[in-house]
Amino acid sequence: MGGNIEQANPPPPRFLGADEKLVVFDGVCKFCHFWSRFIIRFDTRQHIKLATVQSPVGIALIEHYRLPRSEIESVYFFAGGRVFEKSTAVFQIIKQLPWLWRPLLVLSLIPRPIRDLLYDLIARNRYRLFGRYERCPLPTAEQQSRYY
Repeated sequence: MGGNIEQANPPPPRFLGADEKLVVFDGVCKFCHFWSRFIIRFDTRQHIKLATVQSPVGIALIEHYRLPRSEIESVYFFAGGRVFEKSTAVFQIIKQLPWLWRPLLVLSLIPRPIRDLLYDLIARNRYRLFGRYERCPLPTAEQQSRYY
């Protein structure tokens, strides 16, 4: 697939506004939860919403965009009717964060196949490296407004 999923791109589903930005991640992966908390902490403008791939919204988006349903090993970033995955999704998310994090974008100069190879290596081993929750942890009361 690659970093920007551009098939016969259907329009965004009704529940996802055209200007909305949404990250869909593995809800039982401890590293993915670290990443979601990082986004919540540093997305000071609160432009990015989150959903787990196991949630009704995550499932609806996977089905709507006909993304692979077998072992989900990617973060997805939905913005402006486009879908980004793997390392490209990470860089698109970083672009939404304050300038402090923008120097990381220099890594986007690495060719996407190489970036995604590293991404896939970490994704395939994420439970062994970082751990796994038995079920998706619930967001705190302060985080609730950031989740679908």
